[in-house]
Amino acid sequence: MLPAVAYTLADFLDSGIPSISTESIRFEHPSFASAAYPSLNLYLCNIHRSSRIESAISALPGNAQLGSRLWFDTSFLLTVQEHTQLGKQRLIEAAMTHCLQHPYLSDHQLAPTLKGYGRIPLRVNPVKPTLWNGLDIPQQPAINLTLTVPFAAIRPALPMTA
Repeated sequence: MLPAVAYTLADFLDSGIPSISTESIRFEHPSFASAAYPSLNLYLCNIHRSSRIESAISALPGNAQLGSRLWFDTSFLLTVQEHTQLGKQRLIEAAMTHCLQHPYLSDHQLAPTLKGYGRIPLRVNPVKPTLWNGLDIPQQPAINLTLTVPFAAIRPALPMTA
């Protein structure tokens, strides 16, 4: 599930930020600087059960398949690398604008293992100041992206393709 979420976010950001390609998106601790400019870094910083989504789904009639899954909020810290502070601000603004214009990701925007559950919520949140202390790095321009995704401990086998 987690690699699928990371891939989905990277592909989504690549599709909406002209100066970014999937090759310039990293998944490392934000203290590691990239040699490539401009670049984005998506660091998985929190995973927790989304009881809000699970409750809402179980209350809807006819959602037996969706209700049998556990739903998790997966939060990624999005940081940027650019030559100047103004360049960093422009990249963060472009990412925020793109994400805020798409509060849900539809099936065609998702990695294969996330498809079939309907639209997946995408939220943009500010970064809590305590996160910087926990990561032991100085504060920098960043946003927190949260995708709420289904997780099934047992998944049906995918068909083999030739």
